Amino acid sequence: MSKSEEKWIKKMNRALGINQQPKETINPLKEPWYFESAKDKIILLIVLILAVWKIFNLIGGLF
Repeated sequence: MSKSEEKWIKKMNRALGINQQPKETINPLKEPWYFESAKDKIILLIVLILAVWKIFNLIGGLF
């Protein structure tokens, strides 16, 4: 294998993420980013309630 071929394979592996060490280990017990603070939880809850309410309105409008 020539030097340029090795370089090309390394570049492709880097592009595909092969042989890369993960930046940080993923902790499954850690809360996801959108539950950072209580304020975010409240906003998420309000958005969820509004989304469900909107869906019920759309379904109600069909009948």
